[in-house]
Amino acid sequence: MFSSQYSKETDNHADLIQVQFANLLNLPFLAVTGGHGSIGSLGKLNHGIEIWMRKLNATEIAEDGRTVQLGGGLLAKEITDALWADGKQTVTGLCECVGNVGAMLGGGHGILQGRYGLIADNLLSAEVVLANGSLATASSTSHPDLFWALRGAGHNFGIVTSYRFKIYDVPPDNSWTVESYVYTEDKLEQVLELTNTFTEGGKQPVEYLNWAYYLWMPDFDADHVRHPHPISHLKSIRSYELTHNENAQPVIQYTLLYEGTAAAAAPYASQYRALGPVNTTSRTVRYLDLPSLTGNGNNDFGCQHGYSVLQYPISLQSYNITAHRAAFGLFEQYTREYPGLNGSFVMNEGYSLKGVQSVPAESTGYPDRDGNLLIAPIMIFFDQSEEDHARQAGSEMRRVLLEGSGSGKLNAYVNYVSEGKSLQEIYGHELWRIEKLKELKKRYDPKRRFGYFAPIA
Repeated sequence: MFSSQYSKETDNHADLIQVQFANLLNLPFLAVTGGHGSIGSLGKLNHGIEIWMRKLNATEIAEDGRTVQLGGGLLAKEITDALWADGKQTVTGLCECVGNVGAMLGGGHGILQGRYGLIADNLLSAEVVLANGSLATASSTSHPDLFWALRGAGHNFGIVTSYRFKIYDVPPDNSWTVESYVYTEDKLEQVLELTNTFTEGGKQPVEYLNWAYYLWMPDFDADHVRHPHPISHLKSIRSYELTHNENAQPVIQYTLLYEGTAAAAAPYASQYRALGPVNTTSRTVRYLDLPSLTGNGNNDFGCQHGYSVLQYPISLQSYNITAHRAAFGLFEQYTREYPGLNGSFVMNEGYSLKGVQSVPAESTGYPDRDGNLLIAPIMIFFDQSEEDHARQAGSEMRRVLLEGSGSGKLNAYVNYVSEGKSLQEIYGHELWRIEKLKELKKRYDPKRRFGYFAPIA
């Protein structure tokens, strides 16, 4: 993404000194934890300083058990594991190797958001290195305007070195039911129509979440017969080459997550089973086990390196069946025509909004509290000659999904964006929100030192 002459692993508040040093020499800088940012604006940073955050990894649970002090370099799994050992949990992103601060600064979706809100909604205070190299505390009572901006547009305003965060008791007898289905493409309409009945407008219960992927699965042949020793697409995208024959087609891999026993999940699971999947798996696990079962563990594709990815997110409130059929067709068309893209997939994440919408929309910098479906064509390739094809495919699929929504206004989740969109599409379509962000940018970062991740120009 960027070339760096100097990389320094930071300890305590040494990154404050590094920012001051970079300013003195007029060098660009970028704080890095998980390294999952895929937005193209990162490529504009050249010959600068990379501030490696991973030594800021402390966790300290408060005596009352209601909050935790976290280091700014912690990954999602590290937080989950540390809290779980004390019978606690909180909202993090599902992918285990993502830096929690990076996700939080863009709002941050997570499995527990239906109960507790976004990752950003659980932030109570943050120690922040500002663009001029000074240290500030942002909270509801200290720099409240900065605190507002950090929760949704925070990549533009500072480096979070430490933060105080809400935590919650793990419920007694905590269990999650995970059912995964593989459907042939002719079941697409039925699957999405059924999902709409449970989820439209984010009204589904907090216990219920769903993921749907459109993808090629090399462990199924053209007749969708599963072969021994399957290779899961979401485990290792580098381990195979697909040879599509004219009869083979992409499939729908659908995962139902339910906080509760299999018996409690049965009213949902039985209806998905009734649609006739060609493969079904079912497990009851702990919350701790969900990432690896959904392709988001440390050993899964999202935590691997060595490939290029372009993402085209769009936030929606329901599935437009006709538009999704068109997007599915485009996915098949492009991945057939350009085999170098055949590790790509279309991701459809379905979240509960109860906890998210309990937070007033105007109270944070996060702009989209109505979209319960986070959808994104994820275009993956290894040969850079495929980049233009990937861009065309992802853009075209998102276009038909936006047209199908009928709104005409794209809401693109900033943490998933790969290519620059308008400020309104990333940070919200309300004029007051954009003007407020611009004013705060001028106040806290007039020289635009934080200008490499979805910058507020």
